[in-house]
Amino acid sequence: MSPDDSDRLESWKEIAAFLGRDERTAMRWAAQHGMPVHRVPGSKRGRVFASRSEISEWLGRRDDGNPQDKLEAPRAHSMRKSARWALAAGVLGLLVLAVLGGFFYIRESHVGRPPNVTRVTFTSEAAVAWHGDNELWKYRFPWPLISKPWSPLAKTTDFVRVLDLDHGEKRVVVLVAPLRLGFNPDSSYEYAVDCFSNGGKLIWSYVAHEKFQFGRNVLSGPWKLTALFVAEANGKRSIWVAEDHHTWGDSFVVQLNLETGEAKLRFVNTGVLTSLNEVETAAGTYMLAGGFNNEYSAGILAVVNLNRPFAASPQTGGTRHDCVSCPPGAVDEYFVFPRTRVNLAEGRYEDDIQSIRDYGDRVRIEKYEVGSGQPVSTIYQFRAAPTIHPVSMRHSSGYGMLYRHLEKEGKIHHSLAMAPERLHPPPISVWTPGDGWAEYAVAPSGMVTAEPRPIAKPPHYALSSTPSG
Repeated sequence: MSPDDSDRLESWKEIAAFLGRDERTAMRWAAQHGMPVHRVPGSKRGRVFASRSEISEWLGRRDDGNPQDKLEAPRAHSMRKSARWALAAGVLGLLVLAVLGGFFYIRESHVGRPPNVTRVTFTSEAAVAWHGDNELWKYRFPWPLISKPWSPLAKTTDFVRVLDLDHGEKRVVVLVAPLRLGFNPDSSYEYAVDCFSNGGKLIWSYVAHEKFQFGRNVLSGPWKLTALFVAEANGKRSIWVAEDHHTWGDSFVVQLNLETGEAKLRFVNTGVLTSLNEVETAAGTYMLAGGFNNEYSAGILAVVNLNRPFAASPQTGGTRHDCVSCPPGAVDEYFVFPRTRVNLAEGRYEDDIQSIRDYGDRVRIEKYEVGSGQPVSTIYQFRAAPTIHPVSMRHSSGYGMLYRHLEKEGKIHHSLAMAPERLHPPPISVWTPGDGWAEYAVAPSGMVTAEPRPIAKPPHYALSSTPSG
């Protein structure tokens, strides 16, 4: 060995580094191929040393073909084995990460996520979200809430919707907040539709500021929200909101994007709207809007194909009931329902459609005749195919009792058995874009004729309480 320290390799680590191999390969070459490696005399741990020049000479004088190829073979085998171990370790690592990732995903999605809102209550200034009996969050409004916003029968909680979206990964709460814009009883007000995340974050808010011109009158609010419906038209959820003018009762429906709160005008009606629903038929998906019409002084049902961008109620041109600022667009059908004797005797002006229920191939609507005391209503059944059309009519159970009571008071002059609307029920009027006005006859049994007959215009049911102007 050369005494030159720069030539000396002091350990298997330095020998392997000089060879460009791992230590195990260096040991194998020394044991199996005679590579010159020396042991330090007297070393208890078998310390070794080698000479760079000796190893270089040994590598150069191997004469069994290409010595490098011979020496590389064991290394390649070792590398393949190492690669297999590395691959196995990598797969195992990925499995571990997948398991841990799934664990943390479960914790994030189910354990770490706040409990789902199940109901909402209101104080004089805030909305409070609950999961069972546990309060989750509270949102304070900038102004006091109006405790009785619609009527003695309506409650603020009637206008709360808790929606479960995207297979439970996203829940939102939609609620209507009627706010008094001041702290005095005569302060003006507005209705805000607020959309919250399940955790209580306000996502968007909608307040109606639309303007319309009916005849010569421009109506710009304040608008009172009267109906809210979660629609699923064409497989996509949205919010329909009906807004009513505080004085004249003209109303409109907007469709709100559930993600952004963006509003799209869908329908304008001359008169209040109090109920919304949708129905799917072979011809398409329709919005059903129930309420009242000011020109005809009667309860109505509007049928609007959602493939149309906009529709307005059919009114007499040149009158204060005609929406002259509305974009072009007409309803597919517009039904006007007659008043009953008990309604005329009681003098209730708005005998509006307050309930619309969809049963797939049929639709049930309910028109309120008298709202105070025991409610009395007229119930109509509709078929949804091939068109939406009425098939039967009947009165609620309270109708007979109220009729006899009014007869005793002298407000009705026929017995219940001889009531004209039982012997000769008044017809149901309908307007369509192609045929104009027509009417469905109703038999004493309550069955409705299959085909309507043309008429010039529907009856006008004027009362002493009918607004003028």
